[in-house]
Amino acid sequence: MSTLSSSFNPKYATFNTIGYSEEISSNFDVMAYIEWAVSCGVDVLRMLKDLVEGVEASVLEAFFKPSYKLADPSAILYATAMHENIAKDAYIESISSILGAPVFGRLTELSQSAAGWDGADAPPMSIESLSTLETFIQKAGGFSDGIGFFLGYEGEILINWVTEEGQLIDMAFYDGIAEIYSDSGEERFSINDQNLYKQFTNKNSINA
Repeated sequence: MSTLSSSFNPKYATFNTIGYSEEISSNFDVMAYIEWAVSCGVDVLRMLKDLVEGVEASVLEAFFKPSYKLADPSAILYATAMHENIAKDAYIESISSILGAPVFGRLTELSQSAAGWDGADAPPMSIESLSTLETFIQKAGGFSDGIGFFLGYEGEILINWVTEEGQLIDMAFYDGIAEIYSDSGEERFSINDQNLYKQFTNKNSINA
């Protein structure tokens, strides 16, 4: 069984009667670490993912913030938009890896909608909404074969599908929040609420 300690191969400086012998510092076996992580199961992998994302955010802020203070405001806005677009691409790839290539094309199309895409003052796709959708799809999986994707007037992502019973279900995704609309009424859940995912126990169906 793989263990975390098996991924490390430390080497230390040594002393003897002749003198000092210097050796290379600790080595890290990436493959052994991956084997250990996989053996721990989904919960640990998700915890590691959250940890990496948290460290990544801190590193990016530490790296870019000093340069932002020296930069022209327009350059800051450009860099911010660039980073957001990179994040959107990553979320869309994650979602489409579960739901398929057509979803990649549709979400990419929606992500490229500029401000005022509705002919009025609708904002572009919200990165918070996309992140929430990605979390939802990762947990709910491919619960329907015919999910439609749309953009709401607040930049939120909307999805809908028809259940096996012929009922149209709509969902809206906000920052950490998912809302479900059906003939039975409206329900609102935190994206990490396990009661949300109990609604999706059967393919092409919902227990709402």
